[in-house]
Amino acid sequence: MKFGLLSERINRRSVFKNLTRNIREEVIAGAGSGEDCAVLALKDTHVACAVSSFTVFSKEAGRLAVFEAVGKVNTKGAEAVSATVSLILPEIFEEGDLRFITSDIDRTCKELAVQVAGFDTQVSGDVSRAIVTVAVTGYVNETAKPAGSEPGDKERSAGSEPGNEERPSADSLVITGHVALSSTVILANKCEDRLHERYSTSFIDDAKSFDRLLDVRTGTGCAQESGVKDMLLIGEGGVFTALWKIAEKHSSGLRVDLKKIPIKQETVEICNELDINPYLARSGGAVIMLTDSPDRLIEELYEAGIPAVCVGELTSGKDRVIINDDETRFLDLPGGDALNEFWASGAD
Repeated sequence: MKFGLLSERINRRSVFKNLTRNIREEVIAGAGSGEDCAVLALKDTHVACAVSSFTVFSKEAGRLAVFEAVGKVNTKGAEAVSATVSLILPEIFEEGDLRFITSDIDRTCKELAVQVAGFDTQVSGDVSRAIVTVAVTGYVNETAKPAGSEPGDKERSAGSEPGNEERPSADSLVITGHVALSSTVILANKCEDRLHERYSTSFIDDAKSFDRLLDVRTGTGCAQESGVKDMLLIGEGGVFTALWKIAEKHSSGLRVDLKKIPIKQETVEICNELDINPYLARSGGAVIMLTDSPDRLIEELYEAGIPAVCVGELTSGKDRVIINDDETRFLDLPGGDALNEFWASGAD
Protein backbone atom coordinates (compact mmCIF):
# COMPACT_ATOMS: atom_id res chain seq x y z
CA MET A 1 0.00 0.00 0.00
CA LYS A 2 1.07 3.57 -0.64
CA PHE A 3 2.52 5.75 2.11
CA GLY A 4 0.04 8.00 3.92
CA LEU A 5 -3.73 8.23 3.70
CA LEU A 6 -5.47 5.04 2.59
CA SER A 7 -7.39 5.37 -0.66
CA GLU A 8 -11.17 5.57 -0.40
CA ARG A 9 -11.44 2.35 -2.41
CA ILE A 10 -9.28 0.40 0.06
CA ASN A 11 -11.03 1.99 3.02
CA ARG A 12 -14.42 0.99 1.66
CA ARG A 13 -13.37 -2.51 0.62
CA SER A 14 -11.08 -3.57 3.46
CA VAL A 15 -12.04 -1.38 6.43
CA PHE A 16 -15.61 -0.05 6.49
CA LYS A 17 -17.11 -3.10 4.77
CA ASN A 18 -15.71 -5.33 7.50
CA LEU A 19 -16.94 -3.30 10.48
CA THR A 20 -20.09 -4.53 12.22
CA ARG A 21 -22.68 -1.88 12.93
CA ASN A 22 -25.64 -1.79 15.34
CA ILE A 23 -23.90 -3.75 18.10
CA ARG A 24 -24.72 -0.96 20.55
CA GLU A 25 -27.68 1.36 20.19
CA GLU A 26 -25.70 4.03 22.05
CA VAL A 27 -23.50 4.49 18.94
CA ILE A 28 -25.55 6.80 16.74
CA ALA A 29 -22.74 7.81 14.38
CA GLY A 30 -19.58 5.83 13.82
CA ALA A 31 -16.91 4.69 11.40
CA GLY A 32 -17.78 5.11 7.73
CA SER A 33 -17.16 7.14 4.62
CA GLY A 34 -17.80 10.81 5.33
CA GLU A 35 -17.63 10.27 9.10
CA ASP A 36 -14.61 11.39 11.10
CA CYS A 37 -16.19 11.72 14.53
CA ALA A 38 -18.23 9.18 16.48
CA VAL A 39 -21.26 10.24 18.54
CA LEU A 40 -22.39 8.21 21.55
CA ALA A 41 -25.75 8.59 23.29
CA LEU A 42 -24.85 7.85 26.91
CA LYS A 43 -27.66 8.26 29.42
CA ASP A 44 -28.69 11.92 29.24
CA THR A 45 -26.04 13.21 26.88
CA HIS A 46 -24.29 12.54 23.58
CA VAL A 47 -20.52 12.04 23.64
CA ALA A 48 -18.39 12.83 20.59
CA CYS A 49 -15.03 11.14 20.00
CA ALA A 50 -12.49 11.85 17.26
CA VAL A 51 -8.86 11.11 16.53
CA SER A 52 -6.15 12.71 14.41
CA SER A 53 -2.68 11.41 13.54
CA PHE A 54 0.27 13.31 12.07
CA THR A 55 3.65 12.06 10.98
CA VAL A 56 6.07 14.56 12.48
CA PHE A 57 7.73 16.16 9.47
CA SER A 58 7.87 19.41 11.41
CA LYS A 59 7.61 20.11 15.14
CA GLU A 60 4.26 21.86 14.68
CA ALA A 61 2.55 18.51 14.01
CA GLY A 62 1.41 18.08 17.61
CA ARG A 63 -0.35 21.44 17.65
CA LEU A 64 -1.97 20.76 14.28
CA ALA A 65 -3.16 17.32 15.42
CA VAL A 66 -4.91 18.86 18.43
CA PHE A 67 -6.67 21.47 16.27
CA GLU A 68 -7.79 18.79 13.82
CA ALA A 69 -9.14 16.35 16.42
CA VAL A 70 -10.94 19.10 18.33
CA GLY A 71 -12.34 20.46 15.05
CA LYS A 72 -13.80 17.07 14.18
CA VAL A 73 -15.61 17.00 17.53
CA ASN A 74 -16.83 20.56 16.98
CA THR A 75 -18.47 19.58 13.69
CA LYS A 76 -20.84 17.34 15.68
CA GLY A 77 -22.03 20.30 17.74
CA ALA A 78 -19.88 19.11 20.62
CA GLU A 79 -17.59 20.85 23.09
CA ALA A 80 -14.21 19.14 23.40
CA VAL A 81 -13.32 18.25 26.99
CA SER A 82 -10.29 15.96 27.07
CA ALA A 83 -7.42 14.81 24.88
CA THR A 84 -5.41 11.62 25.05
CA VAL A 85 -2.07 11.75 23.25
CA SER A 86 0.13 8.98 21.88
CA LEU A 87 3.65 9.58 20.60
CA ILE A 88 5.66 6.90 18.81
CA LEU A 89 9.24 8.07 18.43
CA PRO A 90 12.20 6.78 16.39
CA GLU A 91 15.38 6.01 18.27
CA ILE A 92 17.12 9.05 16.79
CA PHE A 93 14.51 11.49 18.15
CA GLU A 94 15.99 14.27 20.27
CA GLU A 95 14.68 14.94 23.78
CA GLY A 96 14.62 18.66 23.05
CA ASP A 97 12.19 18.05 20.19
CA LEU A 98 10.06 15.88 22.48
CA ARG A 99 9.86 18.72 25.01
CA PHE A 100 8.84 21.14 22.25
CA ILE A 101 6.05 18.88 20.92
CA THR A 102 4.74 18.11 24.41
CA SER A 103 4.68 21.79 25.38
CA ASP A 104 3.10 22.73 22.06
CA ILE A 105 0.33 20.16 22.51
CA ASP A 106 -0.34 21.39 26.06
CA ARG A 107 -0.34 25.04 24.93
CA THR A 108 -2.84 24.29 22.17
CA CYS A 109 -5.11 22.34 24.51
CA LYS A 110 -5.10 25.29 26.91
CA GLU A 111 -6.10 27.64 24.08
CA LEU A 112 -9.03 25.37 23.26
CA ALA A 113 -10.00 24.74 26.92
CA VAL A 114 -9.21 21.02 26.60
CA GLN A 115 -7.62 18.94 29.36
CA VAL A 116 -4.80 16.56 28.48
CA ALA A 117 -6.12 13.42 30.18
CA GLY A 118 -3.52 10.92 29.04
CA PHE A 119 -0.10 10.95 27.41
CA ASP A 120 1.66 7.80 26.23
CA THR A 121 5.14 7.94 24.69
CA GLN A 122 7.07 5.03 23.20
CA VAL A 123 10.35 4.72 21.32
CA SER A 124 10.29 2.22 18.46
CA GLY A 125 12.95 0.92 16.13
CA ASP A 126 10.24 0.28 13.53
CA VAL A 127 9.54 3.94 12.68
CA SER A 128 11.80 6.44 10.94
CA ARG A 129 9.74 9.48 11.93
CA ALA A 130 7.73 10.34 15.00
CA ILE A 131 3.97 9.82 14.87
CA VAL A 132 1.63 11.85 17.08
CA THR A 133 -1.95 10.76 17.62
CA VAL A 134 -4.49 12.87 19.50
CA ALA A 135 -7.86 11.42 20.57
CA VAL A 136 -10.40 13.99 21.75
CA THR A 137 -13.65 13.42 23.63
CA GLY A 138 -16.42 15.96 24.18
CA TYR A 139 -20.11 16.24 24.88
CA VAL A 140 -22.91 17.51 22.68
CA ASN A 141 -24.93 20.41 24.00
CA GLU A 142 -28.30 19.11 25.22
CA THR A 143 -30.16 21.53 22.97
CA ALA A 144 -28.08 20.68 19.91
CA LYS A 145 -28.71 17.87 17.50
CA PRO A 146 -25.43 16.42 16.20
CA ALA A 147 -25.13 17.46 12.56
CA GLY A 148 -25.29 14.49 10.23
CA SER A 149 -26.37 12.12 13.00
CA GLU A 150 -30.05 11.66 12.36
CA PRO A 151 -31.54 8.29 13.26
CA GLY A 152 -31.03 6.00 10.32
CA ASP A 153 -27.47 7.06 9.55
CA LYS A 154 -26.33 3.92 11.34
CA GLU A 155 -28.85 1.68 9.62
CA ARG A 156 -26.65 0.93 6.62
CA SER A 157 -25.23 -2.55 7.03
CA ALA A 158 -21.50 -3.16 6.94
CA GLY A 159 -21.65 -4.86 3.56
CA SER A 160 -24.06 -2.51 1.81
CA GLU A 161 -22.78 -0.15 -0.84
CA PRO A 162 -23.74 3.53 -0.70
CA GLY A 163 -25.74 4.93 -3.54
CA ASN A 164 -28.95 2.93 -3.38
CA GLU A 165 -30.66 5.18 -0.87
CA GLU A 166 -32.97 7.97 -1.91
CA ARG A 167 -31.15 11.25 -1.47
CA PRO A 168 -32.89 14.20 0.19
CA SER A 169 -33.57 17.44 -1.67
CA ALA A 170 -30.63 19.36 -3.15
CA ASP A 171 -28.38 21.05 -0.60
CA SER A 172 -25.74 23.74 -0.92
CA LEU A 173 -22.10 23.26 0.06
CA VAL A 174 -20.64 26.09 2.12
CA ILE A 175 -16.96 26.18 3.10
CA THR A 176 -15.74 28.22 6.06
CA GLY A 177 -12.16 29.40 6.51
CA HIS A 178 -9.48 28.59 3.93
CA VAL A 179 -8.28 25.23 2.65
CA ALA A 180 -4.82 23.66 3.13
CA LEU A 181 -3.81 25.87 6.05
CA SER A 182 -2.24 22.97 8.02
CA SER A 183 -0.10 22.07 5.03
CA THR A 184 0.90 25.70 4.57
CA VAL A 185 2.08 25.94 8.19
CA ILE A 186 4.13 22.74 7.89
CA LEU A 187 5.68 23.69 4.56
CA ALA A 188 6.53 27.23 5.66
CA ASN A 189 8.42 25.82 8.65
CA LYS A 190 9.97 22.71 7.13
CA CYS A 191 10.93 24.18 3.74
CA GLU A 192 11.84 27.67 4.95
CA ASP A 193 15.35 27.70 3.44
CA ARG A 194 14.08 26.67 0.02
CA LEU A 195 11.22 29.16 0.12
CA HIS A 196 13.61 31.98 1.07
CA GLU A 197 15.12 31.69 -2.38
CA ARG A 198 11.92 33.18 -3.77
CA TYR A 199 9.91 34.77 -0.95
CA SER A 200 10.57 37.34 1.73
CA THR A 201 10.87 36.59 5.44
CA SER A 202 7.61 38.42 6.16
CA PHE A 203 5.78 36.33 3.54
CA ILE A 204 7.02 33.08 5.09
CA ASP A 205 6.33 34.28 8.63
CA ASP A 206 2.75 35.12 7.65
CA ALA A 207 2.33 31.57 6.32
CA LYS A 208 3.76 30.12 9.54
CA SER A 209 1.22 32.08 11.56
CA PHE A 210 -1.78 30.48 9.86
CA ASP A 211 -2.06 28.12 12.82
CA ARG A 212 -3.97 30.94 14.50
CA LEU A 213 -6.78 30.32 12.00
CA LEU A 214 -7.34 26.64 12.81
CA ASP A 215 -9.87 27.02 15.63
CA VAL A 216 -13.33 26.22 14.17
CA ARG A 217 -15.38 26.47 17.38
CA THR A 218 -17.09 29.76 16.59
CA GLY A 219 -18.03 28.76 13.06
CA THR A 220 -19.35 25.31 13.92
CA GLY A 221 -21.29 26.69 16.88
CA CYS A 222 -22.90 29.34 14.69
CA ALA A 223 -23.73 26.75 12.04
CA GLN A 224 -25.26 24.41 14.62
CA GLU A 225 -27.59 27.19 15.76
CA SER A 226 -28.43 27.89 12.13
CA GLY A 227 -29.57 24.30 11.64
CA VAL A 228 -27.04 22.97 9.11
CA LYS A 229 -27.70 19.41 7.96
CA ASP A 230 -24.14 18.18 8.18
CA MET A 231 -20.57 19.38 8.75
CA LEU A 232 -17.22 17.85 7.86
CA LEU A 233 -13.81 19.17 8.83
CA ILE A 234 -11.49 19.29 5.82
CA GLY A 235 -8.51 17.27 7.00
CA GLU A 236 -6.13 14.77 5.46
CA GLY A 237 -6.49 14.43 1.70
CA GLY A 238 -7.61 18.05 1.35
CA VAL A 239 -10.81 19.62 0.14
CA PHE A 240 -11.26 17.25 -2.82
CA THR A 241 -11.22 14.27 -0.47
CA ALA A 242 -13.66 15.98 1.90
CA LEU A 243 -16.02 16.83 -0.97
CA TRP A 244 -15.97 13.21 -2.13
CA LYS A 245 -16.63 11.97 1.40
CA ILE A 246 -19.63 14.20 2.03
CA ALA A 247 -21.15 13.31 -1.35
CA GLU A 248 -20.53 9.62 -0.64
CA LYS A 249 -22.12 9.89 2.78
CA HIS A 250 -25.25 11.47 1.31
CA SER A 251 -25.34 9.14 -1.72
CA SER A 252 -25.22 12.00 -4.18
CA GLY A 253 -23.32 13.70 -6.93
CA LEU A 254 -21.96 17.21 -6.58
CA ARG A 255 -21.17 20.27 -8.63
CA VAL A 256 -18.47 22.62 -7.32
CA ASP A 257 -16.86 25.76 -8.73
CA LEU A 258 -13.10 25.44 -8.18
CA LYS A 259 -12.53 29.20 -8.17
CA LYS A 260 -14.99 29.65 -5.30
CA ILE A 261 -13.04 27.36 -2.98
CA PRO A 262 -11.42 29.73 -0.45
CA ILE A 263 -7.63 29.56 -0.40
CA LYS A 264 -4.95 31.94 0.85
CA GLN A 265 -2.57 33.45 -1.70
CA GLU A 266 0.38 32.31 0.43
CA THR A 267 -0.91 28.74 0.17
CA VAL A 268 -1.23 28.98 -3.61
CA GLU A 269 2.28 30.34 -4.06
CA ILE A 270 4.01 27.96 -1.65
CA CYS A 271 2.25 24.93 -3.14
CA ASN A 272 3.07 26.07 -6.67
CA GLU A 273 6.72 26.56 -5.74
CA LEU A 274 6.91 23.05 -4.24
CA ASP A 275 4.73 21.43 -6.92
CA ILE A 276 1.99 20.38 -4.48
CA ASN A 277 -1.73 20.33 -5.29
CA PRO A 278 -3.29 22.42 -2.48
CA TYR A 279 -6.73 20.92 -3.08
CA LEU A 280 -5.35 17.50 -2.14
CA ALA A 281 -3.20 18.75 0.75
CA ARG A 282 -4.07 18.37 4.41
CA SER A 283 -6.33 21.10 5.61
CA GLY A 284 -7.36 22.50 8.96
CA GLY A 285 -9.53 25.41 10.03
CA ALA A 286 -11.89 24.82 7.10
CA VAL A 287 -15.26 23.08 7.34
CA ILE A 288 -17.71 21.94 4.68
CA MET A 289 -21.29 22.65 5.71
CA LEU A 290 -24.42 21.23 4.12
CA THR A 291 -27.40 23.56 4.17
CA ASP A 292 -30.58 24.41 2.29
CA SER A 293 -30.24 28.09 3.30
CA PRO A 294 -26.73 29.11 2.18
CA ASP A 295 -27.32 32.87 2.05
CA ARG A 296 -28.67 32.97 5.59
CA LEU A 297 -25.87 30.73 6.88
CA ILE A 298 -23.15 32.81 5.23
CA GLU A 299 -24.66 36.02 6.63
CA GLU A 300 -24.79 34.58 10.15
CA LEU A 301 -21.21 33.33 9.87
CA TYR A 302 -20.08 36.74 8.59
CA GLU A 303 -21.70 38.44 11.58
CA ALA A 304 -19.75 36.04 13.81
CA GLY A 305 -16.51 37.01 12.04
CA ILE A 306 -16.20 33.76 10.08
CA PRO A 307 -15.46 33.91 6.32
CA ALA A 308 -17.65 31.52 4.32
CA VAL A 309 -18.61 30.95 0.71
CA CYS A 310 -21.04 28.71 -1.14
CA VAL A 311 -18.93 26.64 -3.54
CA GLY A 312 -21.61 24.41 -5.08
CA GLU A 313 -24.25 21.86 -4.24
CA LEU A 314 -25.04 18.20 -3.96
CA THR A 315 -26.86 16.88 -7.01
CA SER A 316 -28.96 13.90 -8.00
CA GLY A 317 -27.18 11.06 -9.77
CA LYS A 318 -23.57 10.04 -9.26
CA ASP A 319 -21.49 12.61 -11.19
CA ARG A 320 -19.11 14.56 -8.98
CA VAL A 321 -18.03 17.51 -11.06
CA ILE A 322 -15.46 20.27 -10.51
CA ILE A 323 -15.83 23.33 -12.75
CA ASN A 324 -12.93 25.65 -13.55
CA ASP A 325 -14.08 28.39 -15.94
CA ASP A 326 -15.02 26.55 -19.15
CA GLU A 327 -13.30 23.33 -18.11
CA THR A 328 -15.23 20.54 -16.42
CA ARG A 329 -13.60 17.54 -14.78
CA PHE A 330 -14.87 14.67 -12.69
CA LEU A 331 -13.70 14.41 -9.12
CA ASP A 332 -11.44 11.38 -8.77
CA LEU A 333 -11.83 8.77 -6.06
CA PRO A 334 -9.57 10.00 -3.21
CA GLY A 335 -6.25 8.22 -3.16
CA GLY A 336 -3.94 10.02 -0.74
CA ASP A 337 -2.62 13.31 0.55
CA ALA A 338 -0.42 15.53 -1.61
CA LEU A 339 1.73 16.50 1.37
CA ASN A 340 2.46 12.86 2.19
CA GLU A 341 3.43 12.24 -1.43
CA PHE A 342 5.75 15.25 -1.25
CA TRP A 343 7.60 13.79 1.76
CA ALA A 344 7.60 10.29 0.29
CA SER A 345 9.37 11.63 -2.81
CA GLY A 346 12.28 12.69 -0.62
CA ALA A 347 11.60 16.38 -1.24
CA ASP A 348 12.38 17.32 2.35
